[in-house]
Amino acid sequence: MSARCVEEVLTAGRGARVFSILTLPEPSTKIQAVFVFLNAGLVHRVGPSRMNVRLARKLAAVGFASVRVDLSGKGDTPARPDVDYLDSVTEDFADLHAAIRNRLGNLPLVLAGLCSGADNAVRLALANETVVGMLLLDPMCYPDSDYRRWSLIDRYLRWQQYSGKLRMFLSRQRSKSDESEAGGTTGQDDPLKLRVLPSIEDTANAVQAVDGRNGATLAIFSNYASSYYKHRGQFAATTYQKAFSTRSQELWWRGVKHTYKSLTHVERLENTVLRWTSALPKPSRGDTAAP
Repeated sequence: MSARCVEEVLTAGRGARVFSILTLPEPSTKIQAVFVFLNAGLVHRVGPSRMNVRLARKLAAVGFASVRVDLSGKGDTPARPDVDYLDSVTEDFADLHAAIRNRLGNLPLVLAGLCSGADNAVRLALANETVVGMLLLDPMCYPDSDYRRWSLIDRYLRWQQYSGKLRMFLSRQRSKSDESEAGGTTGQDDPLKLRVLPSIEDTANAVQAVDGRNGATLAIFSNYASSYYKHRGQFAATTYQKAFSTRSQELWWRGVKHTYKSLTHVERLENTVLRWTSALPKPSRGDTAAP
């Protein structure tokens, strides 16, 4: 653990059932806001490649607290019996937000998540007025008016990469792989089928709600999103968000894997997030809190 941050357990809800780790700046630092890192799929609070841990500690060095939470059924938080997925997420967040207020006061929140974590961030940001920022990694993005054109360009560029014997060789290898995997990545193998996706209206409303609070959104798309995200500007277009040219940002990192396995890519993410925090609203004196 860095000498510039302090970490402690933060539990929430009846029977202290919701488990999380709170990362705080050093005691003399006033806290600007609290990042809440939501689970990506079934991965517990550390995040893929421990990205949540690294980000939380980097953010502490510049005055942000962070909570890395295990939502129900993940990590050290037991599942909620007889409660469906979306209701469970909503109840977990309500309990966690109450615990954050009890520990730190009524600070603004920034919701962060990869994949399904981004989906939940969108839904929670729309319903909670204290959320002034969203860090969305591979969020769902719906087609815009330029989607078909960019899809054709993307296919053409991909096709150009292969020629002659190399293309035939790759085609044979792909066929063998498809046979061994019983049909490849279609149907139930589609990773989006495993996500409870927010609608295009919910996504647009959440981005606009955060903007209306003088907040900011950072949406980053990796190679994973190439099946549904075709060009930079698509996310802004489908959320009707003019603020993407000012406070918010939309980035497409084609060469980055979904789970940020490369240390170089993790460090790139950290540096990008730290720069982006300057776009978040500056808290008033009454909103800041010391650890």
